[in-house]
Amino acid sequence: MQRFLLFILIWLNVALGVVAVDSTTVKQAIGTDVVRATLRRIEDTCIFPQDFLFMRRVAWQESKDGTYKLSSNWANSIGQGGIWQVDQVGLDEVKNKNTAAMQSKKNSLLNQLQVDVNNLNRANGDLEIPINDGAVARLLVSNFAAPIPIDLTAQANYWKQYYNTAAGAGTVADFLNNMQTMPKCDSSIDLMFILDSSGSIGSGVFENVRNFVTTVVANLTLSEERNRVGIIEFSDNVIVVSPFSTNKTAIINAANQMPYLGSGTATTQALDKAADVFSRTGRDPTSGYPWVAVLITDGAPDNSVTALNAATNLKSMGVTLFVVGVGNENFTNLQTTASKPTCVYFYSLDNYNSLASAFPEILSTRNCEVAALAPTNSSIITSNVEKDQTRVIKFPVNITTGMTWKLSMASGSANIYASLTSTSPSSADYDYKAQSTTGKFGQIYISPSDLRKIYNGTSFERLSFRSDYESIDEESKNQTVFIYTAIQGVGDTNNFTLKFNSGDTLENNGISSIFLLNHWMLCVGVVLCYFI
Repeated sequence: MQRFLLFILIWLNVALGVVAVDSTTVKQAIGTDVVRATLRRIEDTCIFPQDFLFMRRVAWQESKDGTYKLSSNWANSIGQGGIWQVDQVGLDEVKNKNTAAMQSKKNSLLNQLQVDVNNLNRANGDLEIPINDGAVARLLVSNFAAPIPIDLTAQANYWKQYYNTAAGAGTVADFLNNMQTMPKCDSSIDLMFILDSSGSIGSGVFENVRNFVTTVVANLTLSEERNRVGIIEFSDNVIVVSPFSTNKTAIINAANQMPYLGSGTATTQALDKAADVFSRTGRDPTSGYPWVAVLITDGAPDNSVTALNAATNLKSMGVTLFVVGVGNENFTNLQTTASKPTCVYFYSLDNYNSLASAFPEILSTRNCEVAALAPTNSSIITSNVEKDQTRVIKFPVNITTGMTWKLSMASGSANIYASLTSTSPSSADYDYKAQSTTGKFGQIYISPSDLRKIYNGTSFERLSFRSDYESIDEESKNQTVFIYTAIQGVGDTNNFTLKFNSGDTLENNGISSIFLLNHWMLCVGVVLCYFI
């Protein structure tokens, strides 16, 4: 009896000490957060090229992110297809395809995501696990005869021809109608457009650049608490068309009136000017707003070496840099200027028509996922987050000390998630979670022992993308990992303060999942010891 009770006590300490959640690996997990987490894990591997939101749209079309028809059908063929509704024919197709390219993708999925495609069994419910289903669906799409188009209508036709097929009951109209109800996020960022106006573009085509900017801006909520937008245009010279502003009408008018410059491609000077504008007028890092820049160009910079240096400097300030190459140029050098992973932040578009018509929604979706870099001159971030929206902030953490986060609310309530392996923590994917309400703060502590696990493991490479380290001095790199946190609004109005400090500074009067669990285990231990 004593041994049995001791075993129970040990088991409780082990089991209850684990608070991590990874719904991407949980059978029959469903929901929008699950889909987003699954796709981000797949995308971060860079096994596949850009899908232009296609896999996100397929998840909504096939099962409404798993919320439609799956819950009552897990026991039959519908449920066995999972969120992306992969049928037996599709699974067999990717399992039996053994070209060098397909085998390389399968090996990468196994090594990076532990998805063993060739051993998945649909009848056993293996595709009810989101990461398995999403990986197989993405493999299947990569094997189609044509690449994924960028335009929504073209994607609807592509889905019908290749994914749903003539045998499926769906229609192009169904796909397009369903996309109108797909959940969308609303960003809160400082956004700077850096626009190539060189001679190779042409004055007529440049109108698409104007249309792209105005479309993005028209769909943003602009205010000091939400989004601010600025515009830089460059050719031989650099022009600040609009400084950071929340005046939507003024920004759209400025974009529409941008002159076509029609000369060289002074990318270096444009990136340097963006760095100057962010440093002087970007919202203070203590406000927790991400800095985002979008470089649009149709060719190589006048000087690739200096352009790369300028991009590196911009990213070292905490700016997430999207780079869009338009046309048929070789953009190999241009890719290196984008934030990493480049498969998420670099885009190659065929023409400026696609930029104007299809890319605004893609950019708006991606902007919700970018992280702000924590301030280096303060240990406090004060900001707000809308209900059901998320603010992602990344922190450089020394592995010898760990870090403590304390979230308090001036109004409303919020959850804070932190992850050792994900760049987009959420309710579906986190290692630590705390809740905060008005009058009661939430807290998280990540210890050196936990940090060393990722430093020495494969997840370290997944988490700590090289672009992160452009903001860290050489001496500190070997002892620094980046931890991503996400603050998700729960109340209607959520004003928060996030304090962060090196080491363990947990307080007894805060809400901490680990703290509460440890005390619960202590109580259990006392009771069991009484019987022993």
